[in-house]
Amino acid sequence: MKIKWLIPALLVLALTLCACGSSGGTDETIPTEAPEGSSQQTLFSNESCAMTLESVGRNAGGDYCWTVSIENKTGSELVFSVDQVYVNEFEADPYWAVYAPALQTTTSEISWFASTLNACGIRSVDRVDFTLSVYPTGSAANMLAQDKITVYPNGEDAYQPAAYEAGASDALLLDAPEVLFVATGCDPDGAWGYNLNVYLENRTEASQDYTVKNVKVNGQLLDPYWFRTLDAGKKSYTYINWYTDELEHMEIYEVSRIEFDLLVTDTLTQAKVLEQHCVVEP
Repeated sequence: MKIKWLIPALLVLALTLCACGSSGGTDETIPTEAPEGSSQQTLFSNESCAMTLESVGRNAGGDYCWTVSIENKTGSELVFSVDQVYVNEFEADPYWAVYAPALQTTTSEISWFASTLNACGIRSVDRVDFTLSVYPTGSAANMLAQDKITVYPNGEDAYQPAAYEAGASDALLLDAPEVLFVATGCDPDGAWGYNLNVYLENRTEASQDYTVKNVKVNGQLLDPYWFRTLDAGKKSYTYINWYTDELEHMEIYEVSRIEFDLLVTDTLTQAKVLEQHCVVEP
């Protein structure tokens, strides 16, 4: 059973708690090999719960998927969820969360859209990183598990980190030892309005937060309230969005110039890593 938005309020709280740690988890990454089609690869287990990767493959729609079994060893219903998910070190969240009945083992499917993986240039899934969170239903603050897990579906030797390759229309905005930030194009008719597509790469060994300030569109202040977090060494193809009605309210019907200050901070300490003024002329 796959449930994407089963417990929205609890998931928001769980995401907030991810940076805080828990008594049931560790800060260590657990490498796990799980060749495609294999079974019974234990991803996590403690006295309260367990998660096992049963099989790896593609579903009928061509999406990449895992079949997992989740075991609730307690007398209360639990919630299992995955957050901070990266495929081949690219941000790729499957939005997976399920209820686990008390004292039962159930199966579920975690899947990633083929279109999402293709957009990141991923043809073979060789590494998956995620944080597993487990807590009693209605009590997200009482974490029973919150562990970072790394899985190598085709064996650890098969994974080779991919270097960024610039596209013909890409505009380099920041190339620093700490961060790579690239504008990869604009989509005036995005799902939520006008999108500035960007590529982000965290080149450090610490989690980083990214935000923009002093944002101007065609010379007018218009804050998109954009914020992202990337774990150490991770990458993301994402976008900065302005709603169409906001642009039209400012009488902006064609975007000719976007400028802003990119602020990069350390997630743990909130210390400023760097700040860069960026200009994009679509």
